[in-house]
Amino acid sequence: MSFHWYCSRLRIMGFATLLILLGVPATAGASDRSGHYVWMGIENSCGAYLTMRDRLRGTNIPDPYWRWLAGYLTAYNLLESGTVDITHGEDTPSLMQWLEGYCRAHPLSTFVEATVALTHTLYRKHAK
Repeated sequence: MSFHWYCSRLRIMGFATLLILLGVPATAGASDRSGHYVWMGIENSCGAYLTMRDRLRGTNIPDPYWRWLAGYLTAYNLLESGTVDITHGEDTPSLMQWLEGYCRAHPLSTFVEATVALTHTLYRKHAK
């Protein structure tokens, strides 16, 4: 077995372990030739996300949306070649504040759409 094979297996095992530890459902996305795709995991609207976020504010209850986002960003980092950290070290409150602003402006969008918009924004911001 080569060193590259060993490193690949470690990355896959590490990612799987991270998803289990975070309690994040396996999230999969793929598109057909027409660009249609299905996402598994968080399917709520931005409005539902904002309602839940307002209810959790000031409590010690973990935000399940943050956990889902952490899994999504980790998968992005793992699968996108040339990307080590799409957030470039931006802190959790900044990311969540961006998502909250997006969702307030687009309450009928899904949380997945907000997450994709965040990823595109982070990519463009740090691609310079």
